[in-house]
Amino acid sequence: MSKTVSTLALVAALGAAAASAQAAEAPSKVYVQGGASVVRVEDENFGVLNATAGYAFNRHVAVEAEAAFGVQDKKIDGIKAKVDYTLGAYVVGSLPVSENVDLIGRVGAVKGQIKVKLNNNISASLDDSSVAYGVGVRYFPNGGLNGVRADLTKYDFDDADVKAFQVSYVRRF
Repeated sequence: MSKTVSTLALVAALGAAAASAQAAEAPSKVYVQGGASVVRVEDENFGVLNATAGYAFNRHVAVEAEAAFGVQDKKIDGIKAKVDYTLGAYVVGSLPVSENVDLIGRVGAVKGQIKVKLNNNISASLDDSSVAYGVGVRYFPNGGLNGVRADLTKYDFDDADVKAFQVSYVRRF
């Protein structure tokens, strides 16, 4: 009898240790990402750096807040232009296609600003808000905490056709 109790206690202890180890390896629901984007405004491309913080309710639904800041000026017909910033909030849906790869879609709201400066140092900024939506793919090698993400987002600004292609490093906690 004591041998059976000892065996059951050992099996229970090993099961608890395995469950604890699996829980320790599972990422939490919080993630951050940082990367670079090419933002296409009409026919011009601008370099932008972006940072995102997200919370995944489960493997299929998350929310994100994103900030992006321009790092590249363009001179167009004597006018210097730059994407100053974009700030966005999104709902993200994911469709797992394998253990390590998810297809993603997102929809949200974004506010952005473009700064322009004429040769005679007269400057102005163009501010706008819009709906934004996009698709992408996320890859976590071996299902780990570190991954990469690439996505394309379309912004429905009133006065300009704007798209962003983004590649980011993703870290789950």
